Amino acid sequence: MENQLGSRLKFSPVLIMIVAALVYVLAVIQRMSPPVVALESMNDLGLNPDSMSLMFSATLVCYAVMQPVAGFWADLFGPRRCILAAALVLGLTSFGFYAAQGMWLGLPSRALVGLAGGVVLIPCLQLAGHWCPPRQFRFLSSR
Repeated sequence: MENQLGSRLKFSPVLIMIVAALVYVLAVIQRMSPPVVALESMNDLGLNPDSMSLMFSATLVCYAVMQPVAGFWADLFGPRRCILAAALVLGLTSFGFYAAQGMWLGLPSRALVGLAGGVVLIPCLQLAGHWCPPRQFRFLSSR
């Protein structure tokens, strides 16, 4: 019984890489979307341009802070756990930013987007390095 349960819980490396790539794409879209939605967000949230730039710059600052930490976390917790945690945080902060009525929820939501987005790339590359031959890793690691 225990062996059957263990075999059902194993996932294909290809499926895990596809999910990891989709989480990375979600992180990039959320990180790079502020210029596209800035005017609508500013009007909906009732913010001035200074508040808007503070909110969206928090995303980039938190992203930059997480870049060195991401490799350590991928080694410590494992790449799949890091990607899962980042996916959950990205999803929750999407709803948080959607529900924001002003700066009090918008700023932490955008900061968490930066934190979670900064964690995704290195674990994805680590998974690709574990499962792909060296000649394919070059293709997988290019943006």
